Amino acid sequence: MRAEVIACLERLESLSESWAELVAEMDRPDLYDTWEWVISCLTRFHGKAAEPFVIAVFDGDRCVGIAPLHRVNERHGGMIVRTLQWITYGLAMYGGFCLHGGRNEAEVLGKMADALVACRDEWDLLKLANVNSSRNATFLVRKLLADRFSLYAEEADYVPYLNLVKDYPGKINGKERKDIERRERNLLRERRVRIELDRPFSADVWERALELHLAKWPDSLLHDPRYRGFCRQLYEDLSDRGQLGMSYLEIDGRIEAVNVCHFMNRKVYGKLTAYSPEYARYGLGLILLNRLLCHYRDKGMEEFDFEGGTQPFKFYWTDTVRKNFNYYVCNNNAKRTFLRLWCALVLKRSLAIRARKLAWRSRLRALRTRRVPIVSPKVARVPAKPLRDG
Repeated sequence: MRAEVIACLERLESLSESWAELVAEMDRPDLYDTWEWVISCLTRFHGKAAEPFVIAVFDGDRCVGIAPLHRVNERHGGMIVRTLQWITYGLAMYGGFCLHGGRNEAEVLGKMADALVACRDEWDLLKLANVNSSRNATFLVRKLLADRFSLYAEEADYVPYLNLVKDYPGKINGKERKDIERRERNLLRERRVRIELDRPFSADVWERALELHLAKWPDSLLHDPRYRGFCRQLYEDLSDRGQLGMSYLEIDGRIEAVNVCHFMNRKVYGKLTAYSPEYARYGLGLILLNRLLCHYRDKGMEEFDFEGGTQPFKFYWTDTVRKNFNYYVCNNNAKRTFLRLWCALVLKRSLAIRARKLAWRSRLRALRTRRVPIVSPKVARVPAKPLRDG
């Protein structure tokens, strides 16, 4: 096996067919592993400023592994840090290595780690964000990189999901489901309602979804026009390939609830949920999502991924979660001491934030069972120390 670092867009584009073949032979590929998603992030979002640093591993002429990285210059504490990170960083819920399902993962990842050592003069910090626990490589790469560099790790986020084959309708009981159905009957009786499920991309539905979403979430990335334009263009392409569905609930001729999903390999990704607060008493979000989960189950989908975040509606349906991890790898160069200190500070801050999120989630769960009053949780201490290897 041999590893090649690809830093040229033309060479990378010549790898498109091999990339698609590799994803088809992965054990559990995500939509975010596909060539179409990665190249869209690189060319449409990062644009001319993009510096590819893709590590491809070949066995003969066959591509058996890809690390889809690019290099950016970041400023930390007045110092310029050459950082390697996923091409999809900030544009996808998961980041990860594309590894052939029939090959020795440790051997392929070892070749990638060796390539990082061979190119150690070209980078300072390797930031692997949102590596999901569903893959063996998540923990294997941690060991391989820690043997060569200083590595820091943290739990980044919980990712709730629902097995549509075994667990639908999730953790809601019969009484709660009947309550959703009762609300829907009341809505249908009192208003002129139309519900459309799993439709192709529509500019009108997208604009209304944005309007509802941005009004509710002032810190959403979709407030950024550049990110918003990127999503629209990408979603149109996904719709053309049959990998996107828009569902909406219309009241008296106006869309009041929207759900946008992606899908691949019998897995549904819930990307965007928005509804009008004007009709909160009907529970529009619950009505639409209940219809949608049932629709995808009947369509043969196996899993609904709510993606990251601790929004209450996600844990209304399920308590089954996976974990995302962030790995920070410091190169063994002159900036090593500074970067190790920076990593320690980042982890300390993120642990405090995570503790607050966990406290809110515990409060919401307790409220659901009516065991505690509504009070704002106070975090007295960080619940765990940062994990460190190397």
